[in-house]
Amino acid sequence: MKFQKILLILTLTFLLQGCKQDWLARIGLSCYMEGKLCVDSFEYSHSVERWLVLTSNKIEYRIEISPKYEDFLLDCKVIDNENTACVMQQSMIPIEKWIQQCEGKMDILKLPKSQWILKYYLITYNSQSDPPYSVSEMNKQKLSEMGLDQWADKQLINEKQEVLCGG
Repeated sequence: MKFQKILLILTLTFLLQGCKQDWLARIGLSCYMEGKLCVDSFEYSHSVERWLVLTSNKIEYRIEISPKYEDFLLDCKVIDNENTACVMQQSMIPIEKWIQQCEGKMDILKLPKSQWILKYYLITYNSQSDPPYSVSEMNKQKLSEMGLDQWADKQLINEKQEVLCGG
């Protein structure tokens, strides 16, 4: 019984510390910005599609980064309770081209590494706006000003990423 109590205390401490540092969000088990910004995912073939969902006033908003291109969430870094920096793997091919390649049927498409780029975005929560968030692209200078240049330098394109398209 004593061992179970110790194990429970250690487990709770581990989970609470993980939530505080937001590292569990990176693997889809937690949220950023004190639970307002969470990661959701869908796995298929050799890929995992991950996206951000912001909850405000009990309403969930799927955060759209660039609706003209395929974006895949790679990682995020919490800045404070209202701001999170995220890196997205973005295709250089517009969605319309993906749809043409799918030819109206279920398919999984793969692009070479040269057809992907990394883009960095700042997600800012603002409960007074509709939707209650804003997304702004960040360049290397802005990342450096925010002290995120080392984090940004560690980000790599997922060469195995595929695009699932349906008919």
